Amino acid sequence: MYSFFVTYARLAGWEPTQPAPAVAARGPLDRWILARVARLADEVETDLKAYDSLDAAREIDGFIEELSTWYLRRSRKRFSRNAEAGERAAAFATMHTALTALARITAPMMPFLSEAIYQNLVVAGGVRALRKRPSDPWPTDELKLLNDREIQVSMAIAMRVVDLARTLRSQNSLKVRVPLARMWLPCPARSGSSTGRRSSI
Repeated sequence: MYSFFVTYARLAGWEPTQPAPAVAARGPLDRWILARVARLADEVETDLKAYDSLDAAREIDGFIEELSTWYLRRSRKRFSRNAEAGERAAAFATMHTALTALARITAPMMPFLSEAIYQNLVVAGGVRALRKRPSDPWPTDELKLLNDREIQVSMAIAMRVVDLARTLRSQNSLKVRVPLARMWLPCPARSGSSTGRRSSI
């Protein structure tokens, strides 16, 4: 992911000091991954304070999988030169924030690799405002405002739906690339409603 980002940023001439759309104005995928890295910082900080490096590593591993599989795969076209300028700026800024935060979160366990990534993405890129206090490099406070719980819950539901659909395809010997004519998704009733409803996809 780091290699992909650096390669495309160089090709596009993108720099971290360039203006980008406000987080609130970005798409749901951008806002979700930023909320997700904010949650990761909080979880790993809690784990490390409890000297639980195993759980911290598991949280990081899960985030890397989501960043790679769910965010980057669905955003690849946004990094190309043919993408709309605002979308491209949002994608680069979002990925830069996620990677620099991840480098700082992994620093206690992978100090040399994390430092190399951080030096390239932050120091060499001219970004000076990511650390509020030089003595407190942990990104929890800086990411706190990005921790949108509602969008995280919505994305978790979407990911669960995709996993269930993949399981049903496998059980019925349907290849992933074969499109479905229709899929019915039963939605649970909302509070105050006596009946559920079905959504056609």
